[in-house]
Amino acid sequence: MPRLEVRVVDYNTGRPISRAYVSVNSLSAYTDFNGYAVFIVPSGVHVVRVLKAGYSAHRMSVAVFRDSRLEVRLVPLVSIL
Repeated sequence: MPRLEVRVVDYNTGRPISRAYVSVNSLSAYTDFNGYAVFIVPSGVHVVRVLKAGYSAHRMSVAVFRDSRLEVRLVPLVSIL
């Protein structure tokens, strides 16, 4: 089965986001210090969701038929004081 490597970074700075919640269908993990979460998935189309406090949620479909890398750029939420 293919390996799907998801890297989560800040949209504005490109810096990695650690402890972001990443799910691929029924699998889930938190990103490490470098913004990575790794999944072993069957070949096919999968729904990837990423959640992190202070950022807009991200959802996308991705086709995985061989080892793949995906970068997700999370957009920070704007707070009005």
